Amino acid sequence: MPNEITDIFVEDYLDGNGSRNYQNLWFFSEKYIMESKSFISTDDFDITPIKSKIEYVRVRKQYYDIGHTTEKSRLNLEFGMDTKAGGDVKASKENCEYLWKIATKYVYHNLKK
Repeated sequence: MPNEITDIFVEDYLDGNGSRNYQNLWFFSEKYIMESKSFISTDDFDITPIKSKIEYVRVRKQYYDIGHTTEKSRLNLEFGMDTKAGGDVKASKENCEYLWKIATKYVYHNLKK
């Protein structure tokens, strides 16, 4: 990656039985996002520039208030870029707080002006 990785996020979700599943691994730097899809079982990576490229953001949350999580908390961050790349990132329980920090630090900060 051309510049230093400053944050890593492990995407997770709860299945119908309430078991936690880890899906994708995300790496963030000032100018790039890299995703490792299904990182537990495959080697499938992509990287894209993020600096001032975000055109669309959607946040969906359930049982989550910023700063307060419960066992039922869920957060979904969806974003699209002018390069046609994008992401759909999920979090559950206390991981919602980490995803919210990623959203504010990298996604909202890089909305096109």
